[in-house]
This record gives sequence, structure tokens and C-alpha cells, in this order.
Amino acid sequence: MGISIHFELQAKTRSQNKSRQIVERIRQRALDLAFDWVSDVFELTGPDCDPSTYDPDDDLHGVPVRCLKTILVGDRDINIPANHIIFFLGSPGLGCESLHLGLATYPAAVYSRGKMIRTGLKGWYWSSDCETHYASHEESGGIHNFVRCHRTVVSVLDYANDLGVLRAAYDLGGYWETRDIKYLAGSIEAWDRKIDSLIDDLDNMKP
Repeated sequence: MGISIHFELQAKTRSQNKSRQIVERIRQRALDLAFDWVSDVFELTGPDCDPSTYDPDDDLHGVPVRCLKTILVGDRDINIPANHIIFFLGSPGLGCESLHLGLATYPAAVYSRGKMIRTGLKGWYWSSDCETHYASHEESGGIHNFVRCHRTVVSVLDYANDLGVLRAAYDLGGYWETRDIKYLAGSIEAWDRKIDSLIDDLDNMKP
């Protein structure tokens, strides 16, 4: 719980090579921004894209889970695993959650309860978030570290937007919308008060 940035990417191309190039270019931008570390570009295909094939403790388990798409069929939701995932991971800084960024494509149709269901998913998609809040803790570097980490993530998304693949972004710290550093720094205090209040409420509920 805390300040995080949520975002969605979409590349309308059907080309694996073009999608791979987009991910590689965004990864290079992360390297240019001096992330603490940036992984290589990884690819998963076929059964490797299904979260059920992984142990929950496996480092890769979270990637297929993030890539699940949900479609509504009648009155029920169906989770659609990707069939090809291209991605990288990176750490914007100490205390910050790792950034997961990439593109994934999905089957045009799946079987469900004996019926063929069209997914309506065309092109390449990505939906993720990155929590920066705990980069503000003193042991991680305090407010200056938080601001740097948060702005670094925003800079990566700005570059994705320049490439034409950013579909949406929502910033719980308000920086994406305002580009106001003072507002961002102030948002930490507001969120810390919310978290402290929630902890107090939970403590008061204990028998």
C-alpha cells in the first residue's frame, strides 16, 4: 500500500520483431537513466506463459500473472494467458519495487466449456504498476531518493509515450499529471498519514 504508478502499453503491430525492438528501445532508455540494475530482454512462449506451470516462489511466476487478460463472456470472467511475452525488469533505486515492462500477445480465440470464444485481443499489450513509496524510507535514502526513483519511472513512461505505445498512466503520487516535484514530495506525507491511520484502526480492532 502506498504511492505507485500504474500504466498500460499497447502496440498495434502484429510483428514480433517490431514489438521486440520497442521493448529493447525502452530497456535502453532505462539503462540511460542509470537504473540500479536492468535485466536482459527475456521471452516466454507457449506453456511458459501460463502462470499455472510455475511454482509461486519462482522468480518468473509474477510475469505471466501480470500478463493475464480478463474478458467477460456472458456473466462470467475468463482469464486469458498470453502466448508470447517479451519483457525486461529493472530497479529504479533502493527501496523501489522493480519495474516490469514489456509487451505480450494473446490468442485470437480460446476454448471454454466446450465452446470456441473469440478474445478480441489484437496486437501487443502490457499492464503493470511500480510502487515507489518505500523508496522514501530513511534507510533507502529518504524523500530525495523517492523523488528520483518516481521521476525515473515517469521518464521511462514518457519515452514509451514518445514511441506511441503508452495507452494510459495513473500516478497515485500525482506527478504524472502535474509534473510538480513539490506536490510529489508532499504526497508522501499525505500517504504516510493514511497508512498510519489504517494501522491504528487495525490495532483498535484487535480483540
